[in-house]
Amino acid sequence: MHLGDAIALPFRYLAWHYSRGFVEALALWGRSFRFVTELTAVRLHLRTFFSPFQRIEDHERGGIEDRLASSAANAMMRVVGIVARTCAIAFALGCYIVAAVGGLITIAAWLLLPAALAATLSLGFIALTR
Repeated sequence: MHLGDAIALPFRYLAWHYSRGFVEALALWGRSFRFVTELTAVRLHLRTFFSPFQRIEDHERGGIEDRLASSAANAMMRVVGIVARTCAIAFALGCYIVAAVGGLITIAAWLLLPAALAATLSLGFIALTR
């Protein structure tokens, strides 16, 4: 390694850090939202929100009492499905909030870490000279 390369290395790193590295960090943050969407199946829960949790089918067609009981059970299963999907969507929203806050902290750290490194190196050199 030549002296010119050693001097240029920190500047090349900073150029990468604040250009391509920053764009890649933002893309990684975007992928975290996509991961939460796929992990929690938000689209599926929204599309099937009013579907019953399990459908109860009567193979034998009985009287009016049996039909009313079956309808009541199916209505109850629909309510159970809505509650379960609401819980899953609320969990997904919590995951989105965690991903958003975590991403903001990561991006802020990404922007500040080179300055923090320079500051600690400077303080270390100052401490050595005293």
